[in-house]
Amino acid sequence: MDGLVSKVASLTGLSTASCRRIAHGAHRRYKIFTIPKRNGDRRVVAQPAREVKAVQRAICQLLADKLSVHQSATAYKPGTSIAANAAAHAGTQFLTKLDFSEFFPSINGEMIAQLLKRRVEDLSEAEIEFVINACTWRPQGRKVLCIGAPSSPLLANATMFEIDQEIYETTQALGVVYTRYSDDIALTSMQPNVLVAAEDAVRSIVATRSMLRFNERKRVAVGRGAAMVITGLTLTNQGGVSVGRERKRGVRAGANRYIKGQMNDEAILRLKGEIAFVLNIEPSFRGVLVRTYGLSIWPLLPKMEDEQ
Repeated sequence: MDGLVSKVASLTGLSTASCRRIAHGAHRRYKIFTIPKRNGDRRVVAQPAREVKAVQRAICQLLADKLSVHQSATAYKPGTSIAANAAAHAGTQFLTKLDFSEFFPSINGEMIAQLLKRRVEDLSEAEIEFVINACTWRPQGRKVLCIGAPSSPLLANATMFEIDQEIYETTQALGVVYTRYSDDIALTSMQPNVLVAAEDAVRSIVATRSMLRFNERKRVAVGRGAAMVITGLTLTNQGGVSVGRERKRGVRAGANRYIKGQMNDEAILRLKGEIAFVLNIEPSFRGVLVRTYGLSIWPLLPKMEDEQ
């Protein structure tokens, strides 16, 4: 690829010397903090400085059409969502879920270098090093991807392409549906016995082709006798996707507080966002809210297309 650094400079409005300097020292320009996980643990986030983000975004813009992402990878792509990820499994009867431990930090500079050599023609060693330096941070001196960098999703998904492809081909031959939403793998089937073989195949492929490891505490294997939940959404017995009863119950509780005047502006904004999410997954719930609360609920509802 001719003049990657020059093209990054053009996109960012910086000089090539500044881009090289920013990339070289990028690992020292991260704000590190933690956010809570649902299980009570803390997730480490490394947020790059504004100028580092600008260089990372430019790199992604230049490389995106060369770094293919597999169709089974449903996170961080235009036109995909947790709803689309769950919908791929609608109508199935049995589910096995696997979860990668430390997904982004398991993808290191060497893996990124091999990815770029496979996919991007005429990229020099210096340009590969430029990309790696610009897009990784260095906990304990290791060059790895992190949560918080805008370049991490593309590089992680692209690095996983061959793994996703091999898993997809293997599971498809077994009659199993496979999707990967970032670090969450879902395998579903109409028959329970094939999921054992599918899981064994997934574990073997991942072990031989990457440094990724599974978080065994998050492994789930269920059938229709229990709730089948994928990326926070429930597969219904009718072959659809739902946000689940608890989430809708929370919306109703919020609506009651709003109507009683018990919410401040910030809480109202949060409730409007939650309602918009729920209606995106289950549009028919709009009618339930209107029938229950009448005109009082209208200020909280997202506008319909004919109201735009």
